Amino acid sequence: MTSNEKVELKYKYLIVGDSGVGKTSIMMRYTQNEFQEEYMSTVGIDFKIKKIETEDFRAVLNIWDTAGQERFRTITKSFYKGSHGIVLTYSITDPTSFSHIDSWISQIKNNCNEQTYIILVGCKSDLEE
Repeated sequence: MTSNEKVELKYKYLIVGDSGVGKTSIMMRYTQNEFQEEYMSTVGIDFKIKKIETEDFRAVLNIWDTAGQERFRTITKSFYKGSHGIVLTYSITDPTSFSHIDSWISQIKNNCNEQTYIILVGCKSDLEE
């Protein structure tokens, strides 16, 4: 491999959690360094790409923002396949969203392989009071 050739890695990540917990905010902040106080609810699935480059490799992260509403859960299940990581979110201002974490973990385990990483993120710390 010459010094100009880099290994290209591709990863698929899903952001899941109840409706209104901040999934879109996480995706937009990470991929575009943008933040808005108000977002419309995601309908189905939204998608962004984040590219990371070092001296040795180039990584392309495909980040899928899923709808949290119950009616979209069957759509979401098909997107679990092939994912490398799951960002499981809840709102620290909504205890009900935290109480649903076990249900989300069950859905993840039923639809992902054992090598899929899961990270739990509490959102909306700016609204803690």
